[in-house]
Amino acid sequence: MLVARRLKCDVVCIAHASDTSNILHARLLTGLQQQLTELTNTFLQSVKRGAFLSSSSSSSSSSTSALLPNVMIETLLFAPLPTSVPIGTTFLTYRDETDSGTLAREEPTRKLLHDATLTPYVPTFRRSSSWTIQTTTSTTAAAAAACTKILNVHTHCPLPKEVATTHGKGYTFHMVHSGYRYYHYMQDKYDDKGWGCAYRSLQTIWSWFELHSYATKQPPNHQSIQETLVKVDPTKHSSFVGSKEWIGSQGVGYVLDECLGITSKFIFVPNGGELKSKARTLAQHFDVHGTPIMMGGGCLAFTILGVAWHQGTGDMSMLILDPHYCGSDDDVNQIVTKDVRLEGYKAKPCGWRRPESFEAQAFYNLCCPQRPTNVV
Repeated sequence: MLVARRLKCDVVCIAHASDTSNILHARLLTGLQQQLTELTNTFLQSVKRGAFLSSSSSSSSSSTSALLPNVMIETLLFAPLPTSVPIGTTFLTYRDETDSGTLAREEPTRKLLHDATLTPYVPTFRRSSSWTIQTTTSTTAAAAAACTKILNVHTHCPLPKEVATTHGKGYTFHMVHSGYRYYHYMQDKYDDKGWGCAYRSLQTIWSWFELHSYATKQPPNHQSIQETLVKVDPTKHSSFVGSKEWIGSQGVGYVLDECLGITSKFIFVPNGGELKSKARTLAQHFDVHGTPIMMGGGCLAFTILGVAWHQGTGDMSMLILDPHYCGSDDDVNQIVTKDVRLEGYKAKPCGWRRPESFEAQAFYNLCCPQRPTNVV
């Protein structure tokens, strides 16, 4: 039986600035030939496996024919480190397989890649981590909307004043690990002004887990968050869905746990004046886990992206990503340098804030999502 299949190749070759076009052509051709051989062998093995598993049927050849249109062979490229040479690996894609099924089936392959490259067990060789545009990725309205959000806005922030004036002497920075989107009021033409700040903080945190390949789905919308809380939180009833009720840090933790299997630790601060005493704990969180923190208190919610801490004096500032911002995402410089009116106060939508800028008499509860360990 003669079968024609389209094989998806993606080749990267290393070149020196002095290499001629003939040398480049030869290297690309060699890489392509090697990849075609690997793709073909993988495809033939999958056909044999499919025919063997279907041998109890009346005709193994007919079973194999039925299998072929549902199998796609592709090469995905991965870079374990930003400076790494990309690694090409062949993957099988079954059109009728769920994302969770694919993730489980490919786990042994990912473990082999981690061990072969001495890469720590954090999501590195999952499909969502690849350089390659995957055939399994579909463009949805949620995905298109996510592309309009600002990535890693904190990287544009100037230094805190106290650090700049002392030239940084004695201060250490403990920051979120880059890879998140900025979610705030009024995005996606949805009016949640006055009640949706914690929902937006949750979406920012979820995007961190998505962009770090711990999650495969886009952040949920407000209604999906409410439906999840009705399911897992005994204090929420069906009337909560579709309402404009706030949620707190506990609710954020519930959703992360139920939907992503992410556990959280909580820090209770009895009043704003004691936020400074939590500097060491916050620093340790960012050093170990690197995830954004949701802070709720005084009927407001904030996302903490880092701390600048002077261990000698105990002085500290927190880098706040404010979900109460209602403006445009087009001007990043304005977001990190200009004070704008937010929820009854003026501040930079993303900027450093002193502990005393928060309500002294309000209590605060911080939801600190934990990065899963030994995940491939």
